[in-house]
Amino acid sequence: MDAEAYSEASRNVLQILWEVASSRHTGHGSLWAKARTSAFEALIHYEVPHIEKSIPDFKKRNLELLISETNPGAIRTMEEFEVKIITYEHITRHRLIKEKKVMVNKIEKLLDVFPQAIFSSGKNSNSKVLPGAALLCLSFTPKGVSYQGVSKGSQEVHTRYENAVVEIAASLQLSRNILLALLSLQSWKPFMQRWMRANISSFNAKAPTTILDKTSKAANAILKSMRRIAEESIPRSAENIALAISALCVVLPPEAHAVKSTASTFLLNWLFQYEHEYRQWSAAIALGLISSCLHVTDHKQKFQNITGLIEVYRVLVLCCLEY
Repeated sequence: MDAEAYSEASRNVLQILWEVASSRHTGHGSLWAKARTSAFEALIHYEVPHIEKSIPDFKKRNLELLISETNPGAIRTMEEFEVKIITYEHITRHRLIKEKKVMVNKIEKLLDVFPQAIFSSGKNSNSKVLPGAALLCLSFTPKGVSYQGVSKGSQEVHTRYENAVVEIAASLQLSRNILLALLSLQSWKPFMQRWMRANISSFNAKAPTTILDKTSKAANAILKSMRRIAEESIPRSAENIALAISALCVVLPPEAHAVKSTASTFLLNWLFQYEHEYRQWSAAIALGLISSCLHVTDHKQKFQNITGLIEVYRVLVLCCLEY
């Protein structure tokens, strides 16, 4: 049955199939077990979103049924059903997605608008002198929206953020100090959040794009700029930008897994550049943080990061022993 065309009828059918599949009538013996197996087989032919929408509290009920099921035939069919659900979650990356938190506390609201109030003019003339303060407070906001749905100053704002990154990264001195690097990384996070908001706001709310599309486009644009700046930067700037890239990945939502994976691959390449120590040490810190926020199903990327970190550590230890 076409669940899209006959939504009401398909909802009724799905509910009936689920009731049959989840009900246990021990007195009916093998006949009822076969009926349950057939019901599960029928459910497999429906798309997961339709099942979740049609069956109230589906995830909880499905988990309870999976844990408590004892019939061997039903368990085998349930395995196929669960594989379908897991495959869907893997493709759409719906695991770990949390609803956006609504700010209700006055302190949270104050902290959200405070950076805009301090740097309301959007001038970054003091970025070189006070790079730490600029990370926490500097903000650029697009002004005006065109009929095409793109802010008139969206590209200009993006460019101003790029210029600010260049100035801040060149001014922050980490001195190969891990504590300073971690403090710098935490300071980059609010800066990246404001840059993301500015890029997302450049799309008109009426444009035919979803929040996920806007987030992905904004994140890709920022990562592309950061990679270009990093490759062209002096050593001091490059090590700061590596931390900034990891901060970007931390503030991104779980569904932006492709951007995180691209950033991870970029920094992993830096990790093996033994001729550039300034890239190696900051990339190692950044990769450690990015690995912790990769999607739960990104096993290959996590394995590559861990293997790379161990390999570089082993090489460095051997070099130290030789001396």
